[in-house]
Amino acid sequence: MLSPVFPAGGASSVKAPLGVEGFSALAALALCPVYALGGITALNAPLLAASGASGLAGVEAIQTAFAG
Repeated sequence: MLSPVFPAGGASSVKAPLGVEGFSALAALALCPVYALGGITALNAPLLAASGASGLAGVEAIQTAFAG
């Protein structure tokens, strides 16, 4: 997993977000599947479609969906 991709709350908030370009550059170097984590929402998930991500983990998105 590479994190955080986008600004997020929680433990990953102390690190600067990679952004889509940063994530994509690092994922291209990986020799194993890479999952995107950190600030993933339904609105920004499509931005990762061509980034080389093997999958997404959206903890905040899930929490938000069940909070309402």
